[in-house]
Amino acid sequence: MNLRLPCISLHRAFAVLALGLALLASPALAAKKKVAEPETPVLDSVAIAARADSIFRLSQEYASQKFIYTVLAGNLDSLKVLFAEEVRDQVTKDVMEYMQGQYKWFWDMVRGDFELLVAGQRDSSYFREYRIANETNKRYPLVVIQVEFPDSLSTKLIGAQVKNFLGGAETRLTGEQTWVINDKTYDIHSIIVAQLDSVTHIMAVKYFEDDTGKVDQDFITKRGIPLAKEALARGYRDSALAILKGKSLRPDVGVVLIRKDPLAGMVHIKVSFRPEDMGLAPEPTKPEKSKSGKTGKSLKAAAPPKKKAAAAK
Repeated sequence: MNLRLPCISLHRAFAVLALGLALLASPALAAKKKVAEPETPVLDSVAIAARADSIFRLSQEYASQKFIYTVLAGNLDSLKVLFAEEVRDQVTKDVMEYMQGQYKWFWDMVRGDFELLVAGQRDSSYFREYRIANETNKRYPLVVIQVEFPDSLSTKLIGAQVKNFLGGAETRLTGEQTWVINDKTYDIHSIIVAQLDSVTHIMAVKYFEDDTGKVDQDFITKRGIPLAKEALARGYRDSALAILKGKSLRPDVGVVLIRKDPLAGMVHIKVSFRPEDMGLAPEPTKPEKSKSGKTGKSLKAAAPPKKKAAAAK
């Protein structure tokens, strides 16, 4: 049998061979040749700063700091645009000036930047709290500014408030110290005498509470009663009476829990315990005094009237 082979000219054969070699040399078809990666753009310091600034302006940190300084500057129009539209009408000049009066005077004395103190998630909002960085006491800021957002990503505020922890009319009996009660260590901030009204005072223990668990009656009782009893045992009630010089001191002992609450931020939880709450006998009640300062009428039965002497005959 005769086989008839196709006839290919020499010129055509060389053309086919050249095309095949070209395809094998192509980067897209070469099996072992890697695809060249695009070059990473080189950013100078100005470009890096610009990029960082653009990202910062989209952050809650920027919105919070902008709010704080805009209130200090007293610019109402600039302040309004920081809030979500649904609450913007509530941002009035009176509100701005009230908030400005809450912390501008303190910032004028201390100066410096504002730093984040605590942040947390509530059921329907996210809050951030700031303190003045130059304030001496890092654990016990006197003024705290809280800003509130609808969530942890939004940059529009839905609320704000200023917390003032100056304490009012207080006299300090002692400063910071550490107490160990029933193998538990308590970080005491101070022992004070606080004025409740024009005539009444109470001795109280202030301490730092690091436990951020749920605060209920059991939480307060387990911590407050041992502290109140320890303050009495250490003689601080006598110290309070000595500085009051006869002024009224309630038999209760106050306890102030200072803590960073995950749902409320920086808080002072104030409670008081009666002697009977602490398993102690109540103090005897003193007789009331009249307005002239003399002791009031006694409940004793009046003495029978004396008989008149008979007239001499």
